[in-house]
Amino acid sequence: MTTLKIVTLKLLVDEAELAAHGRTVDSYITALVASAGKTENGTAIIDNSIESEDFACTELEDSVVNDTYAPGDFVRNWLATEYKQGDNSYWSNQYGLCNKDLATRFAPIERYRPYKATTMVIDQ
Repeated sequence: MTTLKIVTLKLLVDEAELAAHGRTVDSYITALVASAGKTENGTAIIDNSIESEDFACTELEDSVVNDTYAPGDFVRNWLATEYKQGDNSYWSNQYGLCNKDLATRFAPIERYRPYKATTMVIDQ
């Protein structure tokens, strides 16, 4: 029986803050893993890999800058919306513009934003 586990970890990283200190995301994560993985008897973290790096949607970035970010917002479901004449229209990959109940839920990643969406909002 094995005691090894593969753990998937998501981090919301301020790349500009790292750059201001001469670091890249990769170098920061490598140093973080190296220091956090040390134990009295060796190294608990045997290996690591950065699976992906994606740009956060503009609205998530704005929430951090404007101090409206709540812990966990970057892993919540988001809705793509197009506000038209006071009426909320949400995006569905299946139906196009629709009501909130039928809308597709997205991760807050810029490349997932549907082309019709003018903004992304947290699904509440």
